[in-house]
Amino acid sequence: MVVHKAHRMRLRPTREQEARMHRIAGCTRFVFNLFLQQRQDLYRAHAAGGHRDQPSADLPPLHRVSAIDQLGQVSALRAQFPFLEAAPFHALQQAAVDVEDAFQRFFAGQTRHPTWRTKDDRQRFRFPDPKQLHCNERTIRLPKLGEMRWNLSRPMQGQVRSVTVSFDGDHWYASVATLETIAEPEAPAGPAVAIDVGIRITATLSTGAVFQAPVATAAERRRLRIRQRRVSRRQRRSRNRRRALRRYRTTSRRMTNRTHHAHHVVTTALAQTHGVIVLEDLHLTAMSAAAAGAEAEPGRMVRQKAGLNR
Repeated sequence: MVVHKAHRMRLRPTREQEARMHRIAGCTRFVFNLFLQQRQDLYRAHAAGGHRDQPSADLPPLHRVSAIDQLGQVSALRAQFPFLEAAPFHALQQAAVDVEDAFQRFFAGQTRHPTWRTKDDRQRFRFPDPKQLHCNERTIRLPKLGEMRWNLSRPMQGQVRSVTVSFDGDHWYASVATLETIAEPEAPAGPAVAIDVGIRITATLSTGAVFQAPVATAAERRRLRIRQRRVSRRQRRSRNRRRALRRYRTTSRRMTNRTHHAHHVVTTALAQTHGVIVLEDLHLTAMSAAAAGAEAEPGRMVRQKAGLNR
């Protein structure tokens, strides 16, 4: 049985390597925005009844838009913009794949319309060629970056397929996608259990056990509000705003990581001790929708609904 697995490890780059990664992320972001603008211009021209083969976004003309067409334009882009030489060729091509994937998800109704990437977004880029990737227990070798130390918290089995590098505001991480052949899993054993999701109590099991996920304390919520206000008061795209945004995300990420850790511990224990797990068929999107309403028809009990969603 062949399975796809992902391993997320923290990287330990040097100052020079960190500067290179920021430069690569900027190059891939530039190509992503350029390809997104090209598609928007061509679709807009088609909707207006014009020709879709007119030049757009400083790129050669296209009669149709697809990832294959835009992949072939990366070489022309590198010749037109010399600073793109700082990024690996395959990493730039993955920007076209990301644009295609974003539109496919939008047309399927899974996400909103693709938007431009900015410096304030999570920085990321991907290396798709397994021949250029070398991993061992202490280091990982990536194109244009060389040998880099990392924290390999668990052994990786199988063949490495790709590596996605991302920056969460404080640390760099490498998500390694592997292809592994494992034995056919046995049928789940153990009794069945049902889970009731609540508000004051996170989950109550049919066995009588109770699980309470860690929540933010009053002091943490107050600290989060203060840092969020500081972000809103800073001038957009300024260095002070990025610094305030990084502090806000650090506080929020610590709270989120604590909750995710508790969820992983409980779900792993349930999966290992029960053969069947039954959950409620809840419409979480409708339940957690905002109650603010529109300006003409404002919602009721907005503060109570915000607390319920939290």
